[in-house]
Amino acid sequence: QYIVVRPGVAQVEIINKSDAKALFLISDKQIVVGWLGRIAQIKRPDRIVELALEFPNITFLVGGDGELFDQIKNKTPDNMRLVGWTTPSLLWSASDIALLTSDNEAQPISLIEAASLKLPLIGEDVGSVSEVIKDGITGYLTNNLLQRTSAIHELSSHPELRIKMGERAFEDFHNRFSVGQFIDSHRQAYELVVSHVGR
Repeated sequence: QYIVVRPGVAQVEIINKSDAKALFLISDKQIVVGWLGRIAQIKRPDRIVELALEFPNITFLVGGDGELFDQIKNKTPDNMRLVGWTTPSLLWSASDIALLTSDNEAQPISLIEAASLKLPLIGEDVGSVSEVIKDGITGYLTNNLLQRTSAIHELSSHPELRIKMGERAFEDFHNRFSVGQFIDSHRQAYELVVSHVGR
């Protein structure tokens, strides 16, 4: 009756991580949690502030703009950087972990882009986020502050886990969200329709 065709997201251009961090004046040795989106209530940027206060030794790099930008900027601790509009390439290349904090989300393209750069993913278990994050495999699905802090603690404390989950996130991106699979899925759908014509 139907075929699911997932979006085709282009591979994000990779920038050397040290160079990308340097552009944001962040030390190469610093763990960076990246967030990219519209700074609006539905995206819950206040949750980033909560996490930055919980992890003063981690840098939270926030890209994007929106109606809450000034309000959030006035609350940011020293380890939280609001950089305004930036490119996915630059922000995700400078990041070690990708974070999504929304109350609701359709297909989280920002996480898919982060996965294309082999980043482990943390996101709220809302909307279609669970279609992108395989819990415990490519990252962590969360529902509250305790789960968010636990996920960040695990990934920031264990570099081998970041690498493993990042590799799995990239493999999943390639298999399910790349432009190649998007084209193949369309071709298969049309071939199936054609094969049933006239039956």
